[in-house]
Amino acid sequence: MRGQEQRWFWRSAVVGVLAIGTAVVARGAQAEDERSHRFQLTSFQDREAVVAESTTVTTVAGSERHDITGPISLRVADALPPGELEIKNVFGWGTRKGGGSDEWEYEFELEYGLIENHQLLFSLPLELGEGRVTGNWDITLGWHWKLWGEDGAIPATAIRQFVRIPTGHDSEGVDYEIRPILTWTLSDSARYTLSGYARSVNGDNFDEPGEEGDEEGEDARHFRWGVITGFDYDLTEDFKLIWDYVYGSSVHTGHRDNHTLEVGFDWHFAPNQSFNFMTEVSLDGDGNDNANLGAEISYVVSFGG
Repeated sequence: MRGQEQRWFWRSAVVGVLAIGTAVVARGAQAEDERSHRFQLTSFQDREAVVAESTTVTTVAGSERHDITGPISLRVADALPPGELEIKNVFGWGTRKGGGSDEWEYEFELEYGLIENHQLLFSLPLELGEGRVTGNWDITLGWHWKLWGEDGAIPATAIRQFVRIPTGHDSEGVDYEIRPILTWTLSDSARYTLSGYARSVNGDNFDEPGEEGDEEGEDARHFRWGVITGFDYDLTEDFKLIWDYVYGSSVHTGHRDNHTLEVGFDWHFAPNQSFNFMTEVSLDGDGNDNANLGAEISYVVSFGG
């Protein structure tokens, strides 16, 4: 009898151990499945985060640059990408009330993205029809430096500096100009820019069409300053509308200050080419130092970048 009880005990123990072992294995397999599922879900979420982050970075990088290429006075804080070269051919016309014949000008310009946020500028104007105008063919060298990008209410900020070198006809003195630029983004398509300038003039050379010294020999004002404020709006990816208001101190001593309205567009009709237009209207109504009415067109081709 005792032997039968022992055999029954051991059979029960073996069955119990097998049952417990089976339960442990099953539980382990279930836990492994849960861990595997969690791992796959986490990996999938990580991949989604990486894809979303990459997409966001690409989108921001593609919308950072909103430069103005045309002959209008307004400029934004953005600089050309490193290695990009823009070649500009600018033709201008201006007329003044009681100012004699109209003025015609051609200007050759180069702009080059040197390194990140730094851009070099070069311009060479030619007064057409009156080649013996003082200062004709003077070279101007410039440097654009974007100090920082836009951050909330803080605008993108840049500084432009120019030096006029007396290389032209009967030219004298060296002029220097500094121009701070503040740009705010209003929407995906619109920006507002506020800019000022201060200029030290050390000669009696002409500056722009409509600003030559008159026959009475009036001297140029040797310190000039002004404000440029305006908007640019991307009508499409390739077509930009621009308008600004320019206030400037008089070019010659004894003259009043000048007020000008400018309206224009930039049309990028090819990936590396643009046709640009600008018209200006004096708000003063007389032929002072600036043109009563003027217009400029430019053809721009770019390389690299």
